[in-house]
Amino acid sequence: LSTVSAPSDRREIVFIDTSVADYQILLNGIDPSAEAVLLDSTRDGIEQMAEILRDRSDMDAIHLISHGNQAELRLGTSRLTLESMNGEYADELAII
Repeated sequence: LSTVSAPSDRREIVFIDTSVADYQILLNGIDPSAEAVLLDSTRDGIEQMAEILRDRSDMDAIHLISHGNQAELRLGTSRLTLESMNGEYADELAII
């Protein structure tokens, strides 16, 4: 994981899955006042997000840049579906 941040009154974080084509270009277009975090595409993205947000409750917004299909969001090696949100990732999502 790597993080780029700048101070602001509003606390926003943008998670970018590095499997997204040209993610570096997208990174350059993010508001400099937002904190940007690159998700390792070879690790579970939901777990990475939970690790980063575990001790933080000060966020105004969380943005995700990744891939998905109908009823599925891919973050790193994780596949977020309605079923996985209520089961496998329920604890991590409670942290996030």
